[in-house]
Amino acid sequence: MTIENALRHYLLQQNEVRNVLGNHIYAGRIPRGERPVIAALITRMSTQRYNDLSGEDGIVSPTLEIEFVSKAGNAPALALKAAEQVRLKVSCYAGTWGPANDLIYVHSCTVERDVMKEPVWQDDEWSFSYSMDLRVTHSQTAVATP
Repeated sequence: MTIENALRHYLLQQNEVRNVLGNHIYAGRIPRGERPVIAALITRMSTQRYNDLSGEDGIVSPTLEIEFVSKAGNAPALALKAAEQVRLKVSCYAGTWGPANDLIYVHSCTVERDVMKEPVWQDDEWSFSYSMDLRVTHSQTAVATP
């Protein structure tokens, strides 16, 4: 299981997060044909590790972006509320995520930004996006690469 799917799995178990987002938390893109009022998209932005080391020394430390996208009339307020609930659940988190029970440390929320997106096509709607970047370390055993 990828770290993105493990985070999705963890967030779907949190009642406060599900009260705002429902089941609309995705590792990657929103599936074609779905048009949720609000959704969270989890993307791996980078993977930093010492590629020549194996085991605990080759620990993986990716930066994950969680983007909250909404098209509702109250989109900014809804996206910010979802982001706050997720931030409360993951900031300085230490524990396990997902079926593999990888040990996870969320060090910090490093960047936050918000964007109002204009319609490009006549059928498009205004949408609001709020995103945060998380610096994460997890204990998935790394295999050395030559």
